[in-house]
Amino acid sequence: MRFTFTLAAAHTGSVQLSSEHSFESLADVRLGQLLADQLRVAPSVSSVQEAKEVHALSGATLLNKPRAVLAAVMDGADGPGTPLASECAARTECVGKVCYSTTASCVMNMLVSQTDAQVPLAQLVAQGGAVTAVSSDPHLAAAGYGKPHLAAHDMVAKTAIYGLSTGERDRQVDLNNLAAHHAELAKLADDLQAKSGALALRLGEHEVAFDTGNECVRTVLGEALAIAQIAEQSGDRQFYVVAPRGVACMAADFGRSSTETVVAQKLLERAVSSAESRLGAWTMKVRLPSPESSGDAVVPPQLLAQARRLSAHADQELGVQSAKVADYHIFLWSTIAIFLSLYAAVYAITGMTDTRDPLLYAKFRPDVDPSARR
Repeated sequence: MRFTFTLAAAHTGSVQLSSEHSFESLADVRLGQLLADQLRVAPSVSSVQEAKEVHALSGATLLNKPRAVLAAVMDGADGPGTPLASECAARTECVGKVCYSTTASCVMNMLVSQTDAQVPLAQLVAQGGAVTAVSSDPHLAAAGYGKPHLAAHDMVAKTAIYGLSTGERDRQVDLNNLAAHHAELAKLADDLQAKSGALALRLGEHEVAFDTGNECVRTVLGEALAIAQIAEQSGDRQFYVVAPRGVACMAADFGRSSTETVVAQKLLERAVSSAESRLGAWTMKVRLPSPESSGDAVVPPQLLAQARRLSAHADQELGVQSAKVADYHIFLWSTIAIFLSLYAAVYAITGMTDTRDPLLYAKFRPDVDPSARR
């Protein structure tokens, strides 16, 4: 039987597990130990008491561990669950030109690094199982372990939803042709109507028209589709990692209390619930608040190599490198041409004289020349 928690944590973040526990709050380090335990990997516990606490959270023995585990790091701390205790520092992330502060990278590293072997959890699981990760931020998707691919792409804005998978890959979602995915999006909403350049969605008591030309909107819809379509992998151990960033982008672009942000959060929540139900996975949902400002927090080194692989693959698929070269030449030669035109115009004006132009004024003026009078 599945239990969830009802205690809300509006400002500190919250955790919602698919098992019962009696703790007043949970730390991200303890959650990483719990993930390792559920995936039958030795967690980094230092005492018998700590091991007992991890076991109390899982509520399972070694013989009845779940076959599939889903870890979701999401924005929006007003969801149900137990308060999250974390000392993670925020850093700045961007989707297109919209930037926001988040602790997601640090929290995700805490979740995947709490193993006794001091090796990322996804790497250990991949040796005898399957791992799939999806996120619009390469540093978050890098918490997975496998071959890089694009779960969704925008060939116009040159942005993508990143993925890593050791097994079967999902088909790519074209964010410039969202009309082809109306049926999948309709399953996540109470009502969906396609309009010219917009999608009207209704979720519960909230209804909004999303401008499909907005990068944050495309990110939300792309993440929702990518998460809802995660392919079920084979193997005794399956680890799924999803970290959608669309809600943080919407909050920075439209405001935290806007209807657009609320609908985006509900849409991604339903996408995660849909994947959880379809995969039959034991699920950990970590909801994070949106900090007002960020410090100089860096990405953990163990995620950097995978993130570089993801970014390099995405650049190749999207043609970003050639686009940057083209943009460089366009800006360079356009600037030079404008500067030369401006210089020529100024030089022409300063070289003008105040004498009368003989081509514009006649040399013979009868009003002042006496020889012309009769």
